[in-house]
Amino acid sequence: MKFEEILDDIGGFSKFQFLLLSILCLPRAILPLHFLLHNFISATPPHHCSLRILAKRNESMWSFDPEALAFWIPYQVDGSFSSCRVYSTPHTINISQENKTIICPHGWTYDKSQFGSTTASEWDLVCNDKQLNQALATYFFLGVMFGAIVFGQLSDKFGRRSMLLMALIASTLLGATAAFSTSYVMFAISRALSGLCLSGLSIIGIVLVTTNTSG
Repeated sequence: MKFEEILDDIGGFSKFQFLLLSILCLPRAILPLHFLLHNFISATPPHHCSLRILAKRNESMWSFDPEALAFWIPYQVDGSFSSCRVYSTPHTINISQENKTIICPHGWTYDKSQFGSTTASEWDLVCNDKQLNQALATYFFLGVMFGAIVFGQLSDKFGRRSMLLMALIASTLLGATAAFSTSYVMFAISRALSGLCLSGLSIIGIVLVTTNTSG
């Protein structure tokens, strides 16, 4: 006799199945948060080259006088200040002087009016390193893809309940690890592994729900 037939004989879908369904659906509520998280934690705020000389005069580090910035930072085609380059020497009105630009030698200054801290501003993942910032979402979803394979095999071998608990605990610990990461590599690895565990959490939960409710 199949499990579905036994379930029908003892009353079919009841309060127990409803409670089980509700409990198993709770962890899935956090999945959209993780999937959309990179839109916020990896946002790139407005930035320009850090100017130590001006920084000593103005502690805001962003609201500099545009006229003062114009001596150090070149303009872009759209009229805004360059985000990635700075004059090697102060720009003057001397037209005979060649104004060479270089990549920011002292890092960047970020506008923190919208985002206090992101992966881009924390590890200077801008300009030539902006691909590293964009890759963080890729690492996460690669983990999600492989998690479907890994936890599918493990749940068949060790049991779905055990693997569900392991995925839940591991995703919680990895989420905390990512939040307190001290380096880009540490953050990338923890997010990838977090995606792997969240995928297992989702897939195993669906299987348990479908096998414990009547058709």
